[in-house]
Amino acid sequence: MSLSGILGHSQPLRVLRRAFVEGRVPTAYLFLGPPNVGKLTVALQFAKLLNCTAPEHLDDPELVDCCDQCPACMRIEAGSFADVLSVKPVVRIGRGAQTESTEFEGAVLTTEQIGDIISRAGGKLSRGKHKALIVARAETMNPEAGNRLLKTLEEPPPNTTLVLTSSSPSGMLPTVVSRCQKVSFHPVPLGELISGLSTKYPHVDPGLVETVARLCSGRAGWALSVLNMPDALMAREELLSLLLRLPEEPLVAAMSLSEELIRLAERWWMALNENSDAAHDVLTRSSDRVRRVALAEVLDLLGSALRDLLLLTSGDESLVLNRDHLHDLRDLAATFAPKNVRRAAAAVEQVQRHLRGNANVRLACELLLLQIMQTCRQGPGGMSV
Repeated sequence: MSLSGILGHSQPLRVLRRAFVEGRVPTAYLFLGPPNVGKLTVALQFAKLLNCTAPEHLDDPELVDCCDQCPACMRIEAGSFADVLSVKPVVRIGRGAQTESTEFEGAVLTTEQIGDIISRAGGKLSRGKHKALIVARAETMNPEAGNRLLKTLEEPPPNTTLVLTSSSPSGMLPTVVSRCQKVSFHPVPLGELISGLSTKYPHVDPGLVETVARLCSGRAGWALSVLNMPDALMAREELLSLLLRLPEEPLVAAMSLSEELIRLAERWWMALNENSDAAHDVLTRSSDRVRRVALAEVLDLLGSALRDLLLLTSGDESLVLNRDHLHDLRDLAATFAPKNVRRAAAAVEQVQRHLRGNANVRLACELLLLQIMQTCRQGPGGMSV
């Protein structure tokens, strides 16, 4: 990939390219925007541009880019370039086990990680032209780590740029924020996202591409993660299949179906963490914690389908998110009254709140499915069927 391969974000890319062409790259950037919108991806591609040995379109600040083929570009892409370091929040489970996951609840940047960034900043250039040090989700630094990093920002080493990313800068030390040039990232417009994803995935069904683009709410990073992971797509398919089966299932099946829902959440977790050994280790050591986090995301997908049902019961198809299952959802909507869909959606939101507390995961899933199944049986007219 290169800067030209980024989906959307034309204004941030313009700022970065112009700074490079004019030789005015600052000591520190703060990339601001929603989670999974693409901030970290842009930071890594910019690091490639800073170190590329054969950059393209050097005379054009609108098009300048890395070659994506020189040894520096290839090593940065592989994560093995000494002058580029990227750290993400980590979760430690048990005796030393950890996983890097910017979406895992409770993940934090450790003092040791920030120490590595500071040490790399103070060292000499290895083979590159410019050190690029990236701190993802900088708001998860504790005050001690933030103060240590502040000293580096106040006395910046030459040929070094730090890129901090954050979706919640209020959680950062104001003095750290003030030392950075801010670059704002916004959700990618739907039409632009569909076009870009279609180009990147020409062999994927267009209906699925459009669905993922609609579901991601402009978060290009989330869309790319899902489309890159067949297991995630399969988990979503099985979740929608589960929803479509509920009207035909006996109420007593809520217990066995809850187990199925939990397994789907675990598969979703593993898929979005690339089925890594670290992700499997965390799932094994702290299954309850993983299930709560993964279920919250899976229930977001379930909530999107219920939202679509509410639109369809009102006769409005234009805003449906799950376009690739429009026919099935239309049939299911015929069995629901709008007020019952709203009750089912409210039940999903209630369970998500309970999962953030100490609710029993299995029991919460059983009750949720039971509530949805009961609403299915009340029919369009509100009478039990």
